[in-house]
Amino acid sequence: MVAQFLLGIDSGTSVVKSVVFDLEGREVAIARRETPVICQTAVSSEVDMLAVWRLTAQTVAEVIAAVGGADQIGGVGVCGTCCGVWAVDDGGHPVRDALLWNDGRAADVIATWGGNGFARRVWDVSANVMFPGYRLVALRWLADHEPETLARTRWILHHKDWLLYQLTGVISSDESDAGYFPGDLRARGYSGALLEEAGLGNVREKLPPVVPSHQVVGMISKQAAALTGLHAGTPSRGRGGCRRVHTRRRRV
Repeated sequence: MVAQFLLGIDSGTSVVKSVVFDLEGREVAIARRETPVICQTAVSSEVDMLAVWRLTAQTVAEVIAAVGGADQIGGVGVCGTCCGVWAVDDGGHPVRDALLWNDGRAADVIATWGGNGFARRVWDVSANVMFPGYRLVALRWLADHEPETLARTRWILHHKDWLLYQLTGVISSDESDAGYFPGDLRARGYSGALLEEAGLGNVREKLPPVVPSHQVVGMISKQAAALTGLHAGTPSRGRGGCRRVHTRRRRV
């Protein structure tokens, strides 16, 4: 029979939500968990990446139970907050707590780049206005204050990229989040020139492949299925800064 439901995961700054919809877009079940933000100083904002995944898995398991199991789930869509830094090592393990988009420690980088004209060049290439938690700015701060963090990092992910990796085992990002790296608006991908000008040319090899936002990224893994109640092999995709689910139907 044709699957009747879609699952959407929306992971925000302080709350993660999982929602089951029918194929007409009507809400069938919803679950929420608060994700504690770590603020060690007045301007810092971080989150435990493993805790975010654990709480996400709990919300998925709750809505799957509410609809009587995963037999009717045809696909999974994931979205999350943009910017910040979600860094993992060669084994896919977090290198440190994630820097969130509203972390303010890199304000001095903004001041410098605003004064020397680099901020304007970022705007011209990416159509982005930078702020302290903007990905490129946060990476410059890490390079200056925690070089060992970047040295240990294999992949620099966005929020939803991390959750999709946990769900599927696939490292990827999408055009929407790539545009906040900063991206090249015309090329619909990363801007190597801006990375070089920011003194972060060596970061390019740490950026995940960019997958079109409408494309299925991967299938739910056996490990994720055991934690969430989803069926292994269910298709999954993600989009940064997005509030919609798009997937393909599957027969169950």
